[in-house]
Amino acid sequence: MTGDAEQRRFSLALVLAVAVAAVARGWGFGALGIDHFDEGVYVFTAWAWVDAAQPLGAYPDQILFSPPVYPALVALAYLLLGVAAEQAILVNIVVGTATVALVGRVGARWFGKAAGAAAAWMMALDPLHVALSRSALTDVTFLFLFIGAVALLVRSAEEGSWRWGVAAGIAVGLAWNTKYHGWFALLVGSAAFVPGLWNDRRRGPAAWVRRVAPWGVAAAVAALCYLPWALHVHGTIGYPALMAYQGTNIDGTWLGNLAIQVAQQSFLETPFSRLAPVLALVAAWGVQGRGRVGAGRVGILTGVAVVGAVAGAGAAAVVLTALALARGVRLPGDRQAWALLAWVALWVVSAPIYHPYARLLAPFWAVTALGAGWGLTTLGRGLARGRTDVALLPAAALAGAAVVATAWVGCSGAGPWRPSDGVRRVADEMTGHIPEGQRVVVVGEPELAFYLHLRGRPAFERTESPDAVAAVDESVYLVTGRYVEVADVLRDGILVALDERLTPVARFGFLPKDIRILDDRSAQRGRELIRSGGDDFDLRLFRLRGAEAP
Repeated sequence: MTGDAEQRRFSLALVLAVAVAAVARGWGFGALGIDHFDEGVYVFTAWAWVDAAQPLGAYPDQILFSPPVYPALVALAYLLLGVAAEQAILVNIVVGTATVALVGRVGARWFGKAAGAAAAWMMALDPLHVALSRSALTDVTFLFLFIGAVALLVRSAEEGSWRWGVAAGIAVGLAWNTKYHGWFALLVGSAAFVPGLWNDRRRGPAAWVRRVAPWGVAAAVAALCYLPWALHVHGTIGYPALMAYQGTNIDGTWLGNLAIQVAQQSFLETPFSRLAPVLALVAAWGVQGRGRVGAGRVGILTGVAVVGAVAGAGAAAVVLTALALARGVRLPGDRQAWALLAWVALWVVSAPIYHPYARLLAPFWAVTALGAGWGLTTLGRGLARGRTDVALLPAAALAGAAVVATAWVGCSGAGPWRPSDGVRRVADEMTGHIPEGQRVVVVGEPELAFYLHLRGRPAFERTESPDAVAAVDESVYLVTGRYVEVADVLRDGILVALDERLTPVARFGFLPKDIRILDDRSAQRGRELIRSGGDDFDLRLFRLRGAEAP
């Protein structure tokens, strides 16, 4: 009966977390939009895949940005609901909400139901995941598949079954076909086999091979799943070209990039995310059973509230994960603990080597949600029967309210709930400056070109080359934005070299979503833009005189 009661409490905590996640990700859906270069790539590609009459085709460099799974899901949404930028975001809202349920289930299986409930609440209010779920980027879909792949690899290590290895391989293959580092799941999952190998350390190579056979099956199946796309890449641009492009994003300034990523997480924190550790702790204790509210529990609750409010959910999750790993990683130990350790270590080492895009850390914050859930369940054990001290409750409430209020006032103004339809509104305004039937050339802003196409102003051409723009032999309307201004080749080849042929028509300002801000600007500059505004992301409309015109 005790187990049944715990299951009911866990189910309730998980349902509430998923409901909160759905609201957080879908709030103000009508004000969502795309404003990121990569978002424009995916929506154009998905449109081409579902509309044979669409003359544009997929984005020419789609291969460089991602494998096909996420654009395919967007294409499915287009088939069911029609072509619109919002449908691409809807995919991530649905998958992002499902990820919270998945994290809760994985946490419960790995570390107990209380840990699973706490992990779900940490994930439900994770600011980066909420922001990504309200975008049209690949990362949310990738994360769902990656978590599932790692969980299945751990299960295959537990069961020693090739059947679970096949299931894990399919999941890894799907993750690999969503983002090019999906195979990282195999590295994380391999750590789950360490305890078994330790147990068999004296039994010889044959026992070791049998022990890791499910992992080998998973790796083979994953490779087979990825092989068709790999062949497509090789036959289109050549795999060395893809590797060379990916290599341009590796700069190796590990410490500098780590500092930037810490600043990005601080920028993304919201008042709600700062409350997540407290809500997760309450959920964990609720699943374990109410017990008495003693001085120890009140002190722990207040401490977690202070850390979350002052340092943020991200910092709290890292501390709690470190606490859990320090107490839980042993040899032979649990397979789940070793997988968690490998997952944390892989992202700590690899993420700062890459260009510091905030979205690359989504898998790291997901694993720290699991780790935080585990860590929170270790707090207060043995205190459930402690002496009740009601006098401490008002003091704890006042302390919690004070730190939360301080955090709320001190927030930068960042947040995923700001309207993100600025480019859509610019497209509406811009069409008033462009006569019907006039040719429009948008350089480096495919998300704007998508909106213009939907408004009957075809604007997407292969014009990222300055030579292609300079060769235009008729008067056209030309649109540029930040991507042209920061790329030396485009800026010098278009804005500078063609200055005498360009006549400014209008300039349009907008404030993009936080993910776009952090990709292009520092966290400090992002705060300034939100607080005071600026022209960093302005879109400029020109009249470009033809090359042969007088």
